Amino acid sequence: MKALLEHFQIVLLLGGALFFWLKKRLEESRQRQAFEAWREEASGEAEDVEDVEVLESQRAPWAAGPPPLPLALPPSRRQIGYEAAAAEEQAKALKHQLDLAAHLRLLLDTKATTTGGAAATRARVAAKGKGATPAAAALPSMRQTLRDPAAVRRAFALREILDPPLSLR
Repeated sequence: MKALLEHFQIVLLLGGALFFWLKKRLEESRQRQAFEAWREEASGEAEDVEDVEVLESQRAPWAAGPPPLPLALPPSRRQIGYEAAAAEEQAKALKHQLDLAAHLRLLLDTKATTTGGAAATRARVAAKGKGATPAAAALPSMRQTLRDPAAVRRAFALREILDPPLSLR
């Protein structure tokens, strides 16, 4: 008795396994009884043993194999004017895609001309007013360079590359 109390989990596990095994056996016996009752009923209706086997394969829900396939349905009938409506819908979708592509091109062009912050925009506006500018005037000032995030990243990368290694500093 002491051993049973000390190993309670094992006893509980064995009891659960026994319960499931008994439940499975009970279900099998009920299925077997139902099958036998059905077979006796079918044999009374059928004339041959072959007919009973055909009935078993058609009626038995526990019979092995997939259920029979349904008969092929006739092709669906489309409503009159379906093709015209489908073509119209496709044309609308294509026009919408073309409009979106044109809008995207416009946005990308606008972004390309306005990147660089306010200082770069002022410089572009001033350059448009003057026409052709000399090369020295096109160089940004130090203040404009430090405001541009891409230029700052480029400066840090060049510093890491051109400076001596950290172990020699």
